[in-house]
Amino acid sequence: MIELDLKYPERVSHVMIMEDIACGERILKYAVEALAKDNKWQTLCTGECIGHKRIEQFDAVVTSKIRLRTISEAACQATGSPFRSI
Repeated sequence: MIELDLKYPERVSHVMIMEDIACGERILKYAVEALAKDNKWQTLCTGECIGHKRIEQFDAVVTSKIRLRTISEAACQATGSPFRSI
């Protein structure tokens, strides 16, 4: 799970999410959520297979925190280090 703290409430209507596909596509299903005024997480959108980059649009909300929650990951993940020497 990845959480983004916006420091103060902002109007949000889309997010751009990316996955490092050098190790293969690993996220099969995900949800983008926003923290509501009642301190409960509200689902903004769900999707499958992020790939290199995906832009998700949804009805605008005012929030100070957004998170990407992985619902399902690939059963077979690539092995090896995600780091490369230059």
